[in-house]
Amino acid sequence: MPTKTPTLSPEARRIRAAGLRMYGPRWVRAMAAAIGVSPSLLSMVATGKRPVTADLREKIPAVFERRRKELEKAKADLEAAIREYGED
Repeated sequence: MPTKTPTLSPEARRIRAAGLRMYGPRWVRAMAAAIGVSPSLLSMVATGKRPVTADLREKIPAVFERRRKELEKAKADLEAAIREYGED
């Protein structure tokens, strides 16, 4: 008897898409480490085998916010370095 594939919720689809955008094809381990859950739990959520918990609903956006701030700082540092070296 064939195994039934779980139907992905729109929320699980968005988590998968966001993980891929932020971390690339090996996103599950990286995102799981960033939000403090096991890769197996995140994988089960992303494949529709477990529901998205309230805890994940809080942690995932927080990771994106931290990453956004890190990228903004990196951009500002790079722009400052370019200005500094451009003055030589």
